[in-house]
Amino acid sequence: MGSYRDNAISAMLAIGTLTRFSGIDATLGLAFAGAGVLYPFFGTLLGWLGVALTGSDTASNVLFGGLQKITSEQLWICPALVERHWVIRRPFFRTEPGL
Repeated sequence: MGSYRDNAISAMLAIGTLTRFSGIDATLGLAFAGAGVLYPFFGTLLGWLGVALTGSDTASNVLFGGLQKITSEQLWICPALVERHWVIRRPFFRTEPGL
């Protein structure tokens, strides 16, 4: 048996893999792309929600990274630019101990 932390990390990775393979990332990515110019607002809220729910940037990236990539591709925005912006802007909202 693992510790609580190990179980939580495994669960986040499992949920992230499940959403990617089941198509939930693609479906939500296309829905967020429909927001058009308002997407940066919704993308920011999604990033904050991910960190608040998971407690770490890494788990949030696992859960919502594919969604962000699909949405940026649909809006003809460079996915690398969106992913960098998404990772850079969140350190102010970290919930990890000691940060």
